[in-house]
Amino acid sequence: MTPIKQISVLLVEDDSFIANIIRESLEEAGYNVLYTESGETARAILAKDNNPPIGMVLLDLLLPDIQGFDVLKWMKSQPKIADIPVLVISNLGDQKALDDTMTLGATDYIIKANSTPGEIMERIRQILEGAPSKT
Repeated sequence: MTPIKQISVLLVEDDSFIANIIRESLEEAGYNVLYTESGETARAILAKDNNPPIGMVLLDLLLPDIQGFDVLKWMKSQPKIADIPVLVISNLGDQKALDDTMTLGATDYIIKANSTPGEIMERIRQILEGAPSKT
């Protein structure tokens, strides 16, 4: 596994309260965090070379410009970034949203309202270490 300091996590979340909690948890754990509230900006960040490289994307589905579904679909169509794990963090808790994101290539799906920052951090660690999805 790549040392934490050499991994960037892209956080795409438009709720600033939730974003700050997740960002602080990631930074305390030693991750380099790139943050945006915008799906379009997320695509621009992912399209360029990043140092340290992006090792994971935390993606909300309901964004102010383009939907997280569209960001995920675009990511998986780009050979250079298609293998980056994507943890969807959303309050869309219906089975269709979960099924759609997994079909599009998400690594896992967490419902924000049902998860603590500690649970989200544990899932990030498991994904980066190669543990199987719980969904």
